[in-house]
Amino acid sequence: MKAIFDMDGTLTCSTSIWDGVSEAYVRSLGYEVPSDYQQRIRGKSFSGAMEYIIERDGITGITADEMIAAQFEIVRRKYRAVPLKPSVQAYLEYLQQQGIEMAVATQSHDYMAAEILRSHGIERYFSHIVSAEAMGTHKSSPDVYLETARRLGAAPGECVVFEDMLFALTTAHNAGFRTVGVADEKSLGDRAAICRITERYITNFAQLIAEPLPR
Repeated sequence: MKAIFDMDGTLTCSTSIWDGVSEAYVRSLGYEVPSDYQQRIRGKSFSGAMEYIIERDGITGITADEMIAAQFEIVRRKYRAVPLKPSVQAYLEYLQQQGIEMAVATQSHDYMAAEILRSHGIERYFSHIVSAEAMGTHKSSPDVYLETARRLGAAPGECVVFEDMLFALTTAHNAGFRTVGVADEKSLGDRAAICRITERYITNFAQLIAEPLPR
């Protein structure tokens, strides 16, 4: 068994941290944001979303990566203040003691994820941090999970993916990964659907210490 963890909403209580940031940032550049912005960028990577704004508004003198970096500066302090999900560190320590290799598969840029995990003292548990953003993909595609499994030297069925969002769990499940749903405020309404495609649904990682997943 190998363990693959999402970051925002799974390891950290941070799914809402980016809410409104892109819209406010684009407005700070003097451009309007369409009312259906979130619908237009659904399924796009962060870079893809910024490239859409650049092309739509004819923005010059700044790249998508520079726009992303500027927004990360805005949320950096917020990330340091958000807590880990309940019993995350205890569970990571438990898996490490069991000899189970762990990795992170995140939508965020890898440098962002590394800094956030380091600031919470848990980066050391992970042998790999794989970024869908750096790959130019999104978690609606299984690419980031497949690449993480490859780096772990395991087949999808030998890996457990821990995620909070239904669409990401569906992607991993359909690609042959074992899945565990992690409760988060943004996905509580999807709990029933999540439970249908996961081995377990947890509100606290201590549940997986008390009743471990089968190896």
